[in-house]
This record gives sequence, structure tokens and C-alpha cells, in this order.
Amino acid sequence: MKFTVFFIAALFIVLNLSAQSRGQFIQVNGKKIWYQSVGSGEPLLLVPGGGGGSHDYFYPHFSPLADSFQVIYYDAFGRGLSERTKNLKEYTFERDVDEIEAFRKVLGLGKINILGHSFSGATVQAYAVKYPNSVNKIILIDPLTTGKAYQELTDRFNQQIADLFPEIDAKIKTIRAKGIKSSHNEHQMAYLEHFENIFSFFYFFDHHQPPLVWDSITFNPDVYYALVGDDADFVIGGDVKNLDFTASLRKLPNQILIISGRFDQVVFPRLVVEFKNKLPNARLLFMEKSGHNPFIEEYEETMSVIRQFLKK
Repeated sequence: MKFTVFFIAALFIVLNLSAQSRGQFIQVNGKKIWYQSVGSGEPLLLVPGGGGGSHDYFYPHFSPLADSFQVIYYDAFGRGLSERTKNLKEYTFERDVDEIEAFRKVLGLGKINILGHSFSGATVQAYAVKYPNSVNKIILIDPLTTGKAYQELTDRFNQQIADLFPEIDAKIKTIRAKGIKSSHNEHQMAYLEHFENIFSFFYFFDHHQPPLVWDSITFNPDVYYALVGDDADFVIGGDVKNLDFTASLRKLPNQILIISGRFDQVVFPRLVVEFKNKLPNARLLFMEKSGHNPFIEEYEETMSVIRQFLKK
């Protein structure tokens, strides 16, 4: 999932081009798509979050699973090293879902295990519902659950900014009074002064973690705003506004593992519990010393849980 802090991160972080040397490109639905496959066995496709996020923040955290599984890092259209477009209308939620299926077919894979984190939790849900015969097990880490929940998360984020950083809130109110929407650079720059503190608070249990991961975050805001609307840091719109796959997801036979960081301020635990309670085929596990990225903060524990889930 993406809040304003990811836009600020995008101003500072340069794409790690070393990924080109360890991966490869293929044509998927007429676009050049980057991926890296590690190991062999049942495939596990990692779908990055953030709406416009790349695989970089997943790598190499999931690679130890390659001793038993084919771990696939992947940049969707418009993200990371994959092809981009100036025609922003090409970026749609449905295209992302269909691209996963086309990607699976191009690689010649059978049923896949699939993992979504944050925003891509919704993408993975949609994929499983639309292409149930292509999916084995589903893993959701701190997932975006529904469009309604996303609006609640966004409202809470803005209230916490107002409570913790009133000087930033004052700047934003002045900017918004001029009719400037949150996708505009002037709006984004209002967060810059306290970026590190904001990022630390919302995304991590250990507030010393963020500098360690900044170098592995890349983000395309054009994709995000195309999917969620041009004022998405306040009003969730676009393709995401009305998303809710729970009624269809609960009917699927697939096993679902949900992992949540206890101190996640982005997708807070109550919403994850409400989501899990609607899914009789889901198991929920909290990582007690993690925020939004338990595969970084409680790396060994998270990998162990995923390994056990995939093997049983």
C-alpha cells in the first residue's frame, strides 16, 4: 500500500540497475516485462505492493525459499525495470490482474503460489478470483483488503499527520485551499521536512530500519495515481474505490495465509482481523515486532512461516 511517504521516497531513490544483470526481460501482452527466477520447485510469484512499487524491496529477502521453491521476482508494467508508457490510461487495475495470468502462461507455469504485499494484496485477491484454476496457495502480507478500508486507512493517516506534525498539516491545508490535489509536486513536497520521521512511524516497528531499506525502494507515482485517482492521499478513487473481493474469495478452496505486523500503522491490525473473519479458508498470523514489512523486520520468522505454509 502506498501513502504520501512513498512519493517522497521516489524523489531520493535511484533504481538499482544491478537488477538488470540478475534478471531478464520477456514480452507480456505486448510490453517488455522484467523478472528473475531463483530456484526450482513449485512456483511462488512475488507481486510488489505500493501500487507503483517494484520488486527491489522484496529482494533478496525471499531468496532463501529457493532451496525448495521457484521464487519469482517480478516488475509489473510501469514499475521498476519493466516498460513504461506516457499514456497513463494504459495503467489499470484490471490490466495488472490480466498481466499476471499472461506472465504465467509465457513462462509455461502450471498453478502458482502467489504472494501480495500491501496494495498488491488486492491485486492478488482479484487474480485468484478471476483465474482460480491458475492459483494454488495465496499469501497476503499486510494487505489492502477493500476500497472502503483503504479510505479509512487514508483518513487515519491524515489525522495522525495532523496530530503528530501540525506544521505539516497547516502547510497541506494551505495548499489544498488553492485547489491543488495530492498528486501535485507542491503537495508532496510539504512532507519533505519530516520525511524520515513520517516514514519510520508509519512503516516500521524499529524506527532505525528505514535507512537500511531506502536504497531498495523504487516507485512510479504515475501508476499509483492512475489506479487510485489524482487526489488519492485524501480521496480514494479510480479503479480501487469500490474494490471488495471477499464474497468471491471466501468461496474459493485455496488455502490463504495472512501475515500482519502488529505495529503496522499503514494497514492496522483491526482491519486485517475484520478481513480474515470473512474468510473461513484463511489463517492469520501476527508478527509481534514488525510494522508494515515483517519480511524485513522479522525476516527469519516470516520466511519460516511461509515455508511451512507452502510445504504442508
